[in-house]
Amino acid sequence: MTIEQMRARWNAVWQSSGSHDRRDNVFEALATAYGAPDRHYHTLTHVADCLETLDLCRDDADDPMAIEIALWFHDAIYDTHAADNEEQSAAWAAREIGGEWAENVRRLILATKHGAAMSSDNDESFIADIDLAIQASGASMATAAPPMEPVEIYPLDEHGVRVTATLVQHAPVFPALAYRFDTPSGSAVFSGDTGPCDNLVRLAHGADYLVHEVIDLGFIANRVADLPNRDNIINHLTESHTSPEDAGRIAARAGVGTLVLSHLVPGDSEIAEEEWERRARSQFAGNVVCGVDLDQFALGT
Repeated sequence: MTIEQMRARWNAVWQSSGSHDRRDNVFEALATAYGAPDRHYHTLTHVADCLETLDLCRDDADDPMAIEIALWFHDAIYDTHAADNEEQSAAWAAREIGGEWAENVRRLILATKHGAAMSSDNDESFIADIDLAIQASGASMATAAPPMEPVEIYPLDEHGVRVTATLVQHAPVFPALAYRFDTPSGSAVFSGDTGPCDNLVRLAHGADYLVHEVIDLGFIANRVADLPNRDNIINHLTESHTSPEDAGRIAARAGVGTLVLSHLVPGDSEIAEEEWERRARSQFAGNVVCGVDLDQFALGT
């Protein structure tokens, strides 16, 4: 999320909580705290990653609004030499929120404390899982697919087959990998789920086939238009999946022979195969095929 997207999200949750005073002041104070120069992980990027993960599963929470407020404050106080960061963060949140929300938010923040006992409370477990999942994966836009060269995961065998892989951009999922198969007859690359990613361009360089996922973001935007978190859903899909036009650009940059469009969203023929292909061809002069289940493509022919 951009800083303005985060500000808009903060304004919405602050308004929904019934708090009206000091909205802008509190946001600026939080942004300043998370933006301190000695912070490398507990930043606004971490908060954004947590919020995006919440969006993917908020229907499973009992009180997603309280969890969202708690996520904003859960690392607001961070002193590497202190043992009560969560307590101080919880106290700050309680002072700002007040009313019936204060105790619930304070309790949820304390559930993120390292070493806290496992809770039987659904929302306490929920927020702890979100926080730990982001820490375990490192899966922010900045860290999910750092620039790298392809890594050999299956050395050249007696049949002349070699497999390489690279990290691709599918935050908050980590690791997400693309694979390349080189054979005496030719080469094929499978993108897996990913947004546009330079690592994939390097992996697919000169391949005969690039099998790449595609999504129609306009179609999905219309489908989720009435959902309260529609903007967050679209932001996530834009960053973590690829339009047919961008798939065409990736294929052109990599210099592949054939682009095969796969993992179509929406599926079920809601968009004609010819339309998927037309959109990819607008950015790629090579061969484009809309893949369907059980399609087979021969190498070396």
